[in-house]
Amino acid sequence: MLDPEIAAILPLIHAKKTPWSEFPILALRRGLARSLKALDVEPVDLLEVRDLTIPGEHGAIPARLYRPDTTRELPVLICLHGGGWVTLDVDSFDGFCRLLAREGQCNVLSVEYRLAPEHKFPAAIEDALTVLDWAKANRSETGGDGRVGIGGDSAGGNLASVVSMLTRTEPARVPDLQLLIYPAVDLSEQRESYHAFASGHVLERQAMEFFIGHYLNHPDEKYDLRVSPLLQPDLSGLPPALIFTAGFDPLRDEGAHFAERLQAAGIPVHYRCFDTLVHGFLQMGKLGGPRLALQVIADAVAQAWNKK
Repeated sequence: MLDPEIAAILPLIHAKKTPWSEFPILALRRGLARSLKALDVEPVDLLEVRDLTIPGEHGAIPARLYRPDTTRELPVLICLHGGGWVTLDVDSFDGFCRLLAREGQCNVLSVEYRLAPEHKFPAAIEDALTVLDWAKANRSETGGDGRVGIGGDSAGGNLASVVSMLTRTEPARVPDLQLLIYPAVDLSEQRESYHAFASGHVLERQAMEFFIGHYLNHPDEKYDLRVSPLLQPDLSGLPPALIFTAGFDPLRDEGAHFAERLQAAGIPVHYRCFDTLVHGFLQMGKLGGPRLALQVIADAVAQAWNKK
């Protein structure tokens, strides 16, 4: 059953809804970022929150570092925000990153990767790889202890899984952990949940089609393993994974299938579906069900670090 608090706000979300394609991109970004603030988790105080820039081949990459404890070195978790590869930014995920740093017992490095359609595939992947290499090489800048994980939600989960896949044959580069929250891992196929929740909740089919159309240079790229990592026939050698999905989400089934395939390949996987929640619950921390899910995710991250 859908979380009652979420069910109560869905009519407000869908009131006077305009098709995504009718919004200018800049207006869409501003409006979506503004609307998400209403339900976002209250930000917790940390000892250090600092904006920085990471040098990259295609220009400086803005980022924000969250440190819960500046007196000791901690693992670093790179956070790649969701938003369909087209929208949102580090500010949109500030509340979650603060909570994740404090409760997940790690330093969080949130990344402002390049967005489509100005920067189409594979620009965001290039930025994520650059940040991973930088974080591995700059412990003094991040307060890191040498362990570096990578994670994200939705489109950010897609990028995190792709980066893990691309670096798995290079021990010095591969992340120590991947955190995937309702990830988009197969743009080539629409599974049962895609049809069951095509409309009426938060993420809808027409929104996904809009995002994919802006992210890719050509529809055939959805079969590229850097776009749909679930199509990779061999998933061995990937880092341990924490995978979380939402019960009322078009992306639920592909996330679950990815967890199953990783386990079959011998990868340590912790998987949980929050059956009563919807896509985007990371930005709903003022509600009871999503707030509990945020804590569960952060606790899982802390436990994963303690195992390594």
